[in-house]
Amino acid sequence: MSASAIAAPGLGAYQLNPWALPYLASALLLLGLSLRLARSPRPVDQAFILNMLPVWLTELAIVPLGCARTAEAAFLWSRIANAASGFVGPASLHLVVVAVGWSRQLRWTRVGFLGAAAALAALDLCSHLTISSVWRTQYAWSGRAGPLFPVHMLLIAGSMIPALAVVVIHAAAQCLCVSVTTTWRGGAWRISSSRRTPTSAARSPRVICGAVSAARNSAGNRDSRERSAVAAIRADRLRLGSMAAALR
Repeated sequence: MSASAIAAPGLGAYQLNPWALPYLASALLLLGLSLRLARSPRPVDQAFILNMLPVWLTELAIVPLGCARTAEAAFLWSRIANAASGFVGPASLHLVVVAVGWSRQLRWTRVGFLGAAAALAALDLCSHLTISSVWRTQYAWSGRAGPLFPVHMLLIAGSMIPALAVVVIHAAAQCLCVSVTTTWRGGAWRISSSRRTPTSAARSPRVICGAVSAARNSAGNRDSRERSAVAAIRADRLRLGSMAAALR
């Protein structure tokens, strides 16, 4: 079937399909959650809404795809679903960047992925380069990949891999951040070290070549600073002990 044969189908082109009901329920659930968070002023909540938008749009498009009687109707909704799904990767990267507290990092990377998703969505709706046709399975209709469909998959993978890298590096930086404290207990100074997890621990962009080595160097610098802090505290404790002995 060619793209030029696509036309808006009437209600007679659809029938009830139980396999489409889970997608409808999931889409309505995500829509309700997004509406509930719409009033929140927190940037991470707004980013989560943007991330859920292409997800529930894709699931909503799958519902008429599964209920379609004719190949024309199925072809239309398969292209709409594919166009919406292309924004999932860039939206996920934006959510992760906002969640770790970055404001300016990876800005142009996010814009580039969003532009690529918009270009592929235009191809989805105006041509058959990504979805060439549809075929009938025993459950519903399914789209057949076109010559540019691998680009669609590369877009999702290319935006999700940096998102996962940001999460891993941020978690590692927070786990390696150590706080050293001293307390006066039992007539003596007690030195204790505890791990802290400040939000600002991993706000530097390291999703580039050499990210692993940068994280290791940062961990080594933190260990060195910790040892220096403990040594300085011990020296201060000795000086305080000497002063106390002199006063006696």
